[in-house]
Amino acid sequence: TGPVLSSNVHPFGVGLIAAYLLKYFPDLIKIDLFKYPHDLTSALEKQSPNIMGFSNYSWTLDLSYEYTRKIKKHFPETTVVFGGPNYGDAPEEVDQFWREYPLIDFCIVKEGENAMVEFIKAYISNNQDGSKLKQSETRIPNCHYLYNSNVIKGELLPRISIDEIPSPYLLGLMDKFFDHQLIPMIHTTRGCPFKCTFCAEGARYYQKVKHQTDLTEELEYIAQRIVGRSELYITDANFGMYKEDLQKAHQIAEIQQKYNFPDFIHVSSGKNQKERILEVATIVNGAMRSVAAALQSTDNNVLKNVNRSNISLEALTEVAQKASEAKTDTYTEIILALPGDTVEAH
Repeated sequence: TGPVLSSNVHPFGVGLIAAYLLKYFPDLIKIDLFKYPHDLTSALEKQSPNIMGFSNYSWTLDLSYEYTRKIKKHFPETTVVFGGPNYGDAPEEVDQFWREYPLIDFCIVKEGENAMVEFIKAYISNNQDGSKLKQSETRIPNCHYLYNSNVIKGELLPRISIDEIPSPYLLGLMDKFFDHQLIPMIHTTRGCPFKCTFCAEGARYYQKVKHQTDLTEELEYIAQRIVGRSELYITDANFGMYKEDLQKAHQIAEIQQKYNFPDFIHVSSGKNQKERILEVATIVNGAMRSVAAALQSTDNNVLKNVNRSNISLEALTEVAQKASEAKTDTYTEIILALPGDTVEAH
């Protein structure tokens, strides 16, 4: 929140965690969500939480850890939990994380909804005492923590079906974020069939794609409350690539006709099925204003190193031409310094 609002979207990830926890513990827990630092600071001046959770992204880690320092100083009994993709898979990366951020009590790895349910169960069974929980050396699924210089690691839980997660919007959890500045987010898939090693969802854990197809009620709720911006983020890794996306596109089009929302959809479109993606872009009346033709690199050695293959130049050109006909822009991506890259190769 400096000169610009760097991440100008609803905190949808923590909203999903909250919605799932409230589904399992409706009468046991109270959850407050925060986006802005000043909002969190104000809340901490009034009360100390039993558990403080932080989304762990590369752009939030320093700020969240500074809050952790303050919380541990003023509320030493508060249990601090981090969760998100900014956490390595390799053992040396995990060890480095805990050396650099020892004040964190627990870290949720991979998907967080079921993992947080299991964590809360373990927390309760240890008298709501994070220190006692660590001393028990309980292996909590999808959870890591440091105890006696060792990282205790729980087994990985099966992936969740995303239609099991209540909508944080329909529960009213996101209402405070309709503030003229932040853009709402939804997800319709989770996971990715591709194995690109530079991507969090390139891990085998995320290979199976989970779908949600009924968006109407959630979109209507958002459309009735959106103020000032007619934009929507869809967080899918490959929107438009699946046959189910045609149905979703028609649902979006119905909301557009009723509410004139959204007129701009931020989305990462799929790598394959470009014809279907362009059909989806047409159905949503040009709101999906950019179709990706991501390359990442044009160096064959680099592509091999990151388990990536590109579409041909001919196919790339055809996508650009057809997107233009559909009144949709295209973009591509090049990532610097992937494994094997050099200044000369770039």
